[in-house]
Amino acid sequence: MASQTRCLPKASLFEPDWSDEMDPLQQAREQWLVFLLYSISKLPSQPMKSPDFQFAFTTAAAEHNTEVLRRYKFQLANAIMLQHQSPLQFGSEFRQVEILEFLCGNHPLWPRLKQYLVQGVSYAAAVPDEQTRISNLSAAIDQGNHVSALKHPEQIQQLMTKDVCRGYVLPLSMDGIRNLQGAEIAPLGVAKQFSINEKGEQVQKFRATHDQSFSPVSGLSVNDRIDRTYLLDCNYGFTLQRLIHAVLVLCQRHPSSPILISKVDLDSAYRRMHCSPELAAQSSFMFDSFAGVYLRMSFGHCGHPSAFSTLSEVICDLANNLLQCCCWDVQDLYPHTVSIDPSPLLSAETPPAVALPLCVNPSVSSAGVVDVFLDDLITIGMPSSPSGQAERLAYAVPVIIEAMARPATQMEPLDRPILISTKKLQAEGQPSESKTVLGWLLDTRALTLALPTHKYIAWCAEIEAALCAQKISHQKLESLIGKLNHVATIVPITMAFLGQLRHAENIAQGRGFAYLSPLAKEDLKFWKIILLRAKEGISLNLLSMREPTCCYHGDACSFGVGGLSRSGRAWRWQIPSHLLGRASINLLEFLASIIGPWLDALEGNLPPLSCCLCEGDNMAAMRWLTHGHFVKEEQPAHHLAAKKIASIMMDSESTLHPQYFPGASNIVADCLSRDFDCSDELLTKILFHFHPDQMPPNFNIAPLPSEITSWLTSVLQQLPVKTQWLQEHIRSTTLHGIVGQNSVQQWDWDMTFFLTPCHSTTESTSCSLLPMQSTAVDSAVHTWLDPFRAAVLKRPLRTFQRPS
Repeated sequence: MASQTRCLPKASLFEPDWSDEMDPLQQAREQWLVFLLYSISKLPSQPMKSPDFQFAFTTAAAEHNTEVLRRYKFQLANAIMLQHQSPLQFGSEFRQVEILEFLCGNHPLWPRLKQYLVQGVSYAAAVPDEQTRISNLSAAIDQGNHVSALKHPEQIQQLMTKDVCRGYVLPLSMDGIRNLQGAEIAPLGVAKQFSINEKGEQVQKFRATHDQSFSPVSGLSVNDRIDRTYLLDCNYGFTLQRLIHAVLVLCQRHPSSPILISKVDLDSAYRRMHCSPELAAQSSFMFDSFAGVYLRMSFGHCGHPSAFSTLSEVICDLANNLLQCCCWDVQDLYPHTVSIDPSPLLSAETPPAVALPLCVNPSVSSAGVVDVFLDDLITIGMPSSPSGQAERLAYAVPVIIEAMARPATQMEPLDRPILISTKKLQAEGQPSESKTVLGWLLDTRALTLALPTHKYIAWCAEIEAALCAQKISHQKLESLIGKLNHVATIVPITMAFLGQLRHAENIAQGRGFAYLSPLAKEDLKFWKIILLRAKEGISLNLLSMREPTCCYHGDACSFGVGGLSRSGRAWRWQIPSHLLGRASINLLEFLASIIGPWLDALEGNLPPLSCCLCEGDNMAAMRWLTHGHFVKEEQPAHHLAAKKIASIMMDSESTLHPQYFPGASNIVADCLSRDFDCSDELLTKILFHFHPDQMPPNFNIAPLPSEITSWLTSVLQQLPVKTQWLQEHIRSTTLHGIVGQNSVQQWDWDMTFFLTPCHSTTESTSCSLLPMQSTAVDSAVHTWLDPFRAAVLKRPLRTFQRPS
């Protein structure tokens, strides 16, 4: 989404001024918004007429609708255009466009939203030739629906009956669908999901899916023909990250104040947006002896998330603007169609957790912030001043929704629930310090994000079933991977343990099932540990952009690995001669990158909530630290290393940020990984002498613990020798440049060191290096952190702050 100024820009970009000395222009904007919302709330609803079509899931209704279309030569556009002021009219779920223009006209998404409300949702897409379309239509009718729909006919019938009765689906006879101009059929499916009732209890629900990615006999599917460049960018992929940063900013700013969360869900959200006649015809399906046409957006079209976000993003931004309005009195402007308990629901009297400093500065208003994930609108704020702040947090989103949605009348021709989900509102609308947000339990007092218990139990049961079964179907494996990926998106370091499962999924996709290898089952067992940690809660401090507290450099060559930490702890390990040529340089760099945090953990220098920055000059190794996808049969050592670093981070309750930086900044680690014929003492002198800007204070080279060296040895022993990896030992650039040869005696080093001119203007002795060491501290800090800071600056702003 383009980063443009939205309606009431001052209110959305700056902290509200709750004093009497408010900027007059800002005050006028706020008063205008409140006046508009109050005036719109008093407007009567536009009456609706009954359409020519019948909306009942019966043979008679299907036959009647077919005859209606026959009068229009089976051109859906002509039939719909004459249904003025009926539920079939585009935008009938919302107020007139002329009214909404006053409210949303300054929003950058308004032109696209207006188009959808006036003409229906449509996308730029290729259209198959008529002969291909008819051939694919006949084949789709013969093919039928997916197995999940065939196994749950009662659920499908209930879902379709509800959609038909509300005017979301137009029932037709099979003759009608065959003659409908532009009709394309995609198979139905059924997805099991968890929802909540009005008491907040978890209940299972079924959702009908419309697989418009299903490949037809000839040509491309509906989704494959979409021109995706036409779709608007979606911001909801970063919603949870933005909410986490908002909570931490408010906690830092007001450490003693509770942080409240309120949620509003839209009911039948996609179904409130009309499809254009052409898109509706392409969104057809069959069930038993009936056919249906989705007049509203269905679940299965790749463009619908972008289209619906056009609406929900506008609602979200208007709600944010309303929260900033000092003149908004909740006693005068409040939701009328729903009932919300605005009294704060506070946790037990336990001291709140401490929010650690961030390395980014997202703009978060103390009046509260609203963010959105498709049809979920989440409000976060404090119950403090101004007066009625808790009510403002609970009411802001419902007030905006009521202003945009067409109020229901007593003479609605079709069943039409209000736009807000009342069941979920009763359970989640009341502001509280703990709430399930986007599938995670967010606790703003403990500052944790946890996997809900019911998900942990259900997912562990699925893992156990997969471990016990001889084979697993593609559908079950795909579902399990999707659930585990839900955790991996929050904890990227666990991505490596999906590689085996994805490999099995690729096999199952071709033949319908797969046998899980012992190594895949080993990963599933490890996932049970990961899920347990997720259920116990992950600190928000570990999920945010923070300045690193522990920094490590690592490097490797064919003959050894070496590295150091910003605290000065340095190490090196020369690969035994019988283990040479067994590992690629990328793997050795990967192994070197995990030793720094492991060493600090063993030596008690990795406290909880540490933010570890691992820097290296090998891009593959840095990527593997958090996003490796390894198949253990092909990359056993990579898999072991990934499991080791994941265990270290989880056990120490720390987080990891890998960062690539040029080799020119990694000279110290390069020397440590190569120059083994130089003593620790002499190498330290040389490094301080020639590269003081890269040397941390208290630099000290010490041997690795036997636990680490034994593990490294065992990893390399599992690998075969490859002659192409056997290379001549090359000294580091630094020392090779000093002596001009690859091998010298110790006494040559001493002589060379004292004969080589120092780059300093003063005489160089071992004692004179101490002042140089202390004066280079600031430079060394920049050397360690500058690559990380530069990378943070390149990240899109929307990853931690809503575009404005």
